[in-house]
Amino acid sequence: MNIKFPTTKPGYPSFVKIDNFLEPAFVKSISDELDSHAVKSIMEPHLMQDFRVNFSDNLPFVPDGKGNPVANRTYDNVSAENTFKKLINLCPNLSKLWSRICAEEFFNHCILENLDVLRHKGIVSTNFSFHPDTQLSTNKQKSIGKQTKLIVGPDFHLSISKDGYSVKVHSDNRYKILFGILFLNDIAKDDGGQTCFWSSHGSCNVADYPRYPEPNDIQLVSSIQPKSGCFVLGLNSNDAYHSVSKYVGRGRRKFIYFSYFVPDFENVWNVTFDT
Repeated sequence: MNIKFPTTKPGYPSFVKIDNFLEPAFVKSISDELDSHAVKSIMEPHLMQDFRVNFSDNLPFVPDGKGNPVANRTYDNVSAENTFKKLINLCPNLSKLWSRICAEEFFNHCILENLDVLRHKGIVSTNFSFHPDTQLSTNKQKSIGKQTKLIVGPDFHLSISKDGYSVKVHSDNRYKILFGILFLNDIAKDDGGQTCFWSSHGSCNVADYPRYPEPNDIQLVSSIQPKSGCFVLGLNSNDAYHSVSKYVGRGRRKFIYFSYFVPDFENVWNVTFDT
């Protein structure tokens, strides 16, 4: 597998689109598992309360925009971590996908083979050590040096969204190195739900870009329609602006959210602003 991120100039996100990351028969088997009565009985009640239901085995609490526990909101162990394990047990093909994406071999393809691009886009240290079972710390350090050894772990989320779901333009939490969306079903163009990448021209220094850009400072670069088996991966540099257009379909938008994160530090990127 060859995953090569482009060396983009400041203000332009570096991302790749892999159209056939999964074989059609395999991704259909996962989609069918998610449509089973047993899985729907677990996930659908959560969609009564929100536009997106999201389960992971990797993060020990529900984070806010900075990766900290939300005030007055405790981690619901039943509806998140334990439920994810139930879903994996109910979905053997999803479990195979989980093992494949969270393996060190995939990390090597995504990260170790793109170290020069990561340095170009502003990563502070590339002294990485892959630990597949790591979890996000509640007491993260604020600063790192160029030689700091960074533990890196995979974060794999099973996500389902419904009519009304959207995500505003942003870059991800500063402790993340890479993010990705793997689509598990086709969505009609008129139904929205596109993953969009944006450019910004606020500075010639990539360290200057905040997580949330000014609306009049961004321009659409790419709008990617959800297609079964397509995987979109982006380096989480300061200028890695992306969003999800409003989904207005009657069915479900089924996808995997994936990232590599550093559990022990608030920020692994060169920045000139308060993270």
